[in-house]
Amino acid sequence: MQMNQQMWNQVINGTPWQSLVISSWGADVAYSARLFTRFFADITGLIIGPNSVLDYDCYLEQHQKTSTKIEFHPITIGSRCVLGQRSMLLHSSNLGDGAWVYPLSAVPPNEHVDPDEAVGGVLAVSYYTQEPEAILMTATKTLRARTDDASKPGKETVDIIIVGAGAGGLVAAYEFINQGLNVRILEKTDDIMGCWKNCANATSHVAVSEATYRFPGADNEADLGDYPPRTQVLKNGHHFFERYNLDRITEFNAEVTAINDFPGISKLVASTKGQKGVVKYSHGHCEVTYTRGGKNKTLSCSGVFVATGAQCEQNHHIFPGEDTVFKGPTAYGSANDIGDIVNNIKGKNVVIVGGGAFAVENVRTMLMHGAKHVTLVHRSTLQVWPRSVHYLMSTEKDRPFRDYAEVYEKAANWAGFTIGENDSCQLAPLMHPTTKAQPTASDVFFAFGKLGLVTLVRGEICEMKKNSAVVNKNVGGTTEIKCDVFIKCIGWMEPGHMLKKFYPNFTHRNFVFLNSSPRIMFVCDPHYSYGTTMSDSEIKDRYAAILDTVPIGGTFSVLILARVMAWLHMYNLGNDVTRFNKMLTTLPPASSHPTCTWDEQKFSFPSNKELSDMIHFKIGTHKDLVASKHPTVWDFFIMSSAYLKRDIKAYATNTGNTVGEGIEKEFKNALCEAPMLQDIMSTKIDHAEEEVEVVEGY
Repeated sequence: MQMNQQMWNQVINGTPWQSLVISSWGADVAYSARLFTRFFADITGLIIGPNSVLDYDCYLEQHQKTSTKIEFHPITIGSRCVLGQRSMLLHSSNLGDGAWVYPLSAVPPNEHVDPDEAVGGVLAVSYYTQEPEAILMTATKTLRARTDDASKPGKETVDIIIVGAGAGGLVAAYEFINQGLNVRILEKTDDIMGCWKNCANATSHVAVSEATYRFPGADNEADLGDYPPRTQVLKNGHHFFERYNLDRITEFNAEVTAINDFPGISKLVASTKGQKGVVKYSHGHCEVTYTRGGKNKTLSCSGVFVATGAQCEQNHHIFPGEDTVFKGPTAYGSANDIGDIVNNIKGKNVVIVGGGAFAVENVRTMLMHGAKHVTLVHRSTLQVWPRSVHYLMSTEKDRPFRDYAEVYEKAANWAGFTIGENDSCQLAPLMHPTTKAQPTASDVFFAFGKLGLVTLVRGEICEMKKNSAVVNKNVGGTTEIKCDVFIKCIGWMEPGHMLKKFYPNFTHRNFVFLNSSPRIMFVCDPHYSYGTTMSDSEIKDRYAAILDTVPIGGTFSVLILARVMAWLHMYNLGNDVTRFNKMLTTLPPASSHPTCTWDEQKFSFPSNKELSDMIHFKIGTHKDLVASKHPTVWDFFIMSSAYLKRDIKAYATNTGNTVGEGIEKEFKNALCEAPMLQDIMSTKIDHAEEEVEVVEGY
């Protein structure tokens, strides 16, 4: 039977009456389905499941013409399917539950679309597109129901288990609880805030703008000082913990000893309406075993969010002559082991080994407290960014890395640091693939370089003498450097070392997902990279591609990363496993390292626009926080200049040296020579300054 529905298009289209009428002509259409189509060919035998949507002008054709006859082969559409505008299904095609066919797309004869699979072109804006919060709510509703169904008498079951009560674990718990999930946090120590409590120094502070490291529900957000010190971060974390009563879901002194992942069972669904020949993949579950009070306990859950942090176990190393010849004090520059050194640093020459955040922090700390000079010795390439680059990446939306590199280069040139790809250069280019340590942000690092107070040496310490360090430089042989104080910022053991203790079955990672499982996620500050084995020409091509890349998320703090990943976790756990498996195929290749790198982070998923939109929305809310605090780059410069001025003043006070007025303005003006900043500055660079109150203890 063939018919044109134009006559009643304005009357019953998209209503249950449409489904009733078509069913009366020989189709099997659920009344909850919504049909906006104007044309069908061959109604008889057509099956359309509950809550499916057929958008305007889509076309269903169930017949096949040959030279001698016409054959009819019905089409089957499962529940919750979406057939986009002007799309087409041809005879014997089959849509599994939750499948999407994008507008202007076709499903060929005999083709099967898996449950929750999306096929075809780019999704058009249509009435059936959900808002991001609604997408997440739908997923978590399914997740809660499945956890309830899986609960067994005598076995305690929760939706999500979080391993670690550091900053990342706590804000992830907040996101899970906000969606009504039953959460348990397992913390092996007797307190929260992980690395900030156990690894940071009294002089440590957040390296990024406050809004990038803000706990949810903070009071007086507009008055919070930028770059908060350790004391303020700990205070903020404890206030957040108490405000949301996270103690009721947290078990302290609970050390996880084993995580076991039990995949779901796949089943062939035979002769079920809308699912003929469909393989259904069910979600599995996890069991987490931990010790507390001398007893072993086991919890069952739908998913595990591992947030044990990037600073779990410190690296240790004794350099030749350090403990037998060298006469000065040594420290690792972390976990508050520099207290006595800082109190007696005036007039001393300091050698710091390392190229990460703690190394750059210790350069600032030693000089601000009166050191005479600091030499930073680093093996691999080093990137230190001006704070404005972090700010711009966290607020801009459509600029490639190439533009931010202009600002970075202006900062380095002003300070007298050389930038380049070879070993003779002091700093690596912005986002260069040969760098290993995660770049940090520090304006005073460049100011101290301008004042001749910090020297960068690329090489390795080969010997410590009585009052000096001998460095084997990458270029130019060896050199001997005066050294009264020796700081070894040589980093931390690979965070995955801790993970493997309680998850020895780990084999590989895709982004933050372990062993290709949607149930186990490992989230911490990512590595910048694990180094590269690429040839020089490959590195050149790769770097050109990086510079042309537009970053989606800017520069994340672990708080933002954890909150975004919590959404990703809930979405995947609340949807069909087939959808997760499709997403895996779009992620970077699997890695044997448990910890993600910058290059392996993925926030767009070509196979799932709905998920991409949801993640982009979540990221955008955090970028908006930064922009709301400092609406323009000029507002940001007013704030950052005040902090730089204070750092320089502290150095001058503790050394008695005279530093010329206005070095912070010189630095700002140098940055504003970058074409990117000239394009976006809405005021002149000599605009009247405003006084900014610098946070106490910074």
